[in-house]
Amino acid sequence: MERSAKENPRERQAQKTLAREVTTLVHGAERAAAAEKVTAVLFGGADVAELDSAALDLLEQEIPTAQRGLDVVAILVEKGVAASNGEARRLIQGGAVSVNGEKITEEVTLAGTSLIKKGKNSFILVR
Repeated sequence: MERSAKENPRERQAQKTLAREVTTLVHGAERAAAAEKVTAVLFGGADVAELDSAALDLLEQEIPTAQRGLDVVAILVEKGVAASNGEARRLIQGGAVSVNGEKITEEVTLAGTSLIKKGKNSFILVR
């Protein structure tokens, strides 16, 4: 039976190193560093507030972005993550939505830069 890279830490580290080197060669060291920071925010539990302007710009190119000052329900519907306000509220009440890594259970208005996550792989940057 083949083992996946997830099961083999050495293999996973080699993949990360290769990805970093290729990104550096193709895009430069600054862009590679920004990509690593963005990946840490999306999948590693790092805080979106730690991202600098270059990293936020990169993230904005990769995931849907909404304006600050809106409530989470409106953003989820506007970006197509929920089909309706009711579905968005049910997702929130069911614990399927987090803002900056914290599960929310009621509607909130986002005034600052934030990262909304629904489920495992649906993200929205609020900027």
